[in-house]
Amino acid sequence: MEKRREEGEGLCLQVQMFGGFSLSWGGKLVSGSKKTSESQFNYLMQLLLHHRREGVSRDMLERVLFEDRDILDVHHAARSVIYNAKRRLRAAGLPDLNYIEQRKGICYWTAEVPVWEDAAAFEALYEAAGREADPERRLGLYLQACRAYTGEFLPQQAAVFWVAREARRYRNIFCACMEEAVRLLRASQDFPQMRELGNYATSISPLSDWETVTMEALVAMGRYEDARKLYNDTVDFYFREQGLRPSKRMMELFNKLGARWSISTMRWTTSRGSCPRDRRTAGEAICAPTPCSRASTAW
Repeated sequence: MEKRREEGEGLCLQVQMFGGFSLSWGGKLVSGSKKTSESQFNYLMQLLLHHRREGVSRDMLERVLFEDRDILDVHHAARSVIYNAKRRLRAAGLPDLNYIEQRKGICYWTAEVPVWEDAAAFEALYEAAGREADPERRLGLYLQACRAYTGEFLPQQAAVFWVAREARRYRNIFCACMEEAVRLLRASQDFPQMRELGNYATSISPLSDWETVTMEALVAMGRYEDARKLYNDTVDFYFREQGLRPSKRMMELFNKLGARWSISTMRWTTSRGSCPRDRRTAGEAICAPTPCSRASTAW
């Protein structure tokens, strides 16, 4: 047992929650393959590791593991799942410890096995950015936070009540990070990086209007034809995927960009005539709000 403890020193349990679940120890995958993505082991580990500080009540744990299934002795069934989970973790090379501790009806992940979780790291970057006074360092932290969000929180478990709640919360945090990063990039006129950020957000959170960030950056860089092509491609994509017309947010930006290029070739307009034009001077920046100025579920 002491040998196994020594072997585990300096290691950390790596937990991925964004874009799908995986669990790794010492560089080796413990769980996360397609075959095991829906297992009770995963349900247990997701719940315990994400709530490792405050713990999880036995009632909540049993609801998540068994939902509405008719089980004669649900307490015994839960103990069996925990016992099998401990065996699996031990077999994966973790130190021989009591990984799951129970105190006064609350289950906790042991503090003796450190955990790195991508969702927690993302939130920590967001909070650090909010505390930072220096604009340049603040921007750097917001950009790191945006890149740390690599997809929806546990998308395969989106129907589970606690997962849905956390997914919505992390989506809102990502929106807040994007809003602040775009604001700071616009203020510093770093439009190339703003374009890259818009592209990243679009790939991570599609159908959420992030194309407007890229479009604004392209226009500010004088790349009007690229901006027009992006608009047309986006309109086609949204209509093809969801049967949606351009959002109010996108049409607002479209109208503001009217002074910068001809709109005669645009396939969507707000009327049968030409769209209203924004009478700005050519050098004036377009300070359009980011998609999250609307509801977090943009479309």
